[in-house]
Amino acid sequence: MLAQSRSKGKKNENKTVLKLVELLELKNAIVTVDAMNSQKKIAAKLQQKQADYVMPIKENHKLFLEEIKDYCEFMENKHAEKLSATRFEQTNVGHGRVESRIYTQLKVNELIPDAAHWEGCQTVIQVKRERELKNKIETQTEYYISSLPVNLTQIANSIRGHWEVEN
Repeated sequence: MLAQSRSKGKKNENKTVLKLVELLELKNAIVTVDAMNSQKKIAAKLQQKQADYVMPIKENHKLFLEEIKDYCEFMENKHAEKLSATRFEQTNVGHGRVESRIYTQLKVNELIPDAAHWEGCQTVIQVKRERELKNKIETQTEYYISSLPVNLTQIANSIRGHWEVEN
């Protein structure tokens, strides 16, 4: 974490983030945000500051999320043999649980038309998480976009690093 600033409520959080981005020297940095701050204006501002971004895409961008999900599903169903080069798996054991994460990072193309509205968006990322705790297994899948080219270790470290801050 580089900085923090008090926001005047959730409604103004995006404005506060934009102000922080403006204040900080971010050239060559990788900036991660939460879903609320996954906004086109913030992506554009980061690109102007010569920074890269990794942003989760959730229901607040429903059409874009559906495009990303459909693309990942298409690749899994029609081109599974090509995915091994764009897939990375991590497993951690500790604190009485086993956590596995499978990262798949794909180049943006015409099958994801909404990506063109996000300045610098080069890749989409699918993260499948599985957590086993006391014989109970929980799974979830999340989606991200990034201005970074395909580099699975870098993406995995960026996403995992963000969760260290969140937790």
